[in-house]
Amino acid sequence: MKFKTERTGSMIGLPKFSTNMHKELLGTISRLAALETRTQDVKSDLDRVESKMDRILESVSRLQSDVGYLRSSVKSEIMGDIKADLARAQVYLDLQSRNLIPAND
Repeated sequence: MKFKTERTGSMIGLPKFSTNMHKELLGTISRLAALETRTQDVKSDLDRVESKMDRILESVSRLQSDVGYLRSSVKSEIMGDIKADLARAQVYLDLQSRNLIPAND
């Protein structure tokens, strides 16, 4: 079988391979195809893992934001309770100082 070369247009023949070389070449091509498939599988797996990591990082970021909000909310609530207790104590002491309620001894 002869083929034309692209540059010169002359006819060349395909090299003749021995049966062993032919088998070895086919084996090499088969291994390369398997490696290419495996490489694509690994890339797909890595893409999936990367996507999952992105979702996890987004969740962690939201949780950090929620924790910050809860901390400030709890702190505000505690401060509100303390202020209310102080106001009640001030009223109680004021009433005691005016002898409107008996003093606890």
